[in-house]
Amino acid sequence: MLGEAQAGRWAVDEETGTHLRSAIVNAHKQFDGLRVRVDLLRQRPRLGNDPYAVQVAEHMRAAMDSDEHSLVPVFLALLEGLDSLREALDVAMRNYDAADEAATQRLGHLKD
Repeated sequence: MLGEAQAGRWAVDEETGTHLRSAIVNAHKQFDGLRVRVDLLRQRPRLGNDPYAVQVAEHMRAAMDSDEHSLVPVFLALLEGLDSLREALDVAMRNYDAADEAATQRLGHLKD
């Protein structure tokens, strides 16, 4: 969406944009509250020191943070996506304002 907005192919009026931005900010705050817990998933749980417990703990950690499809990286990508969406929305609101100003100027020439 950011690319579309930056290319001028997406615009949104201020009222709609304000509501959308508020929803994005609220979602980000809720997810930020979970971030501490998600960061804990990057650590091996303390199950003991014997070889089997260490193996199980590492398996549990890897299940949460081993590749881009695991919970931790997906969660972090979600936060980045919300940031990108907020930025795209800001650009789209500026696009709308610019288009509105251009239309006003064109219509002003017709009035004269």
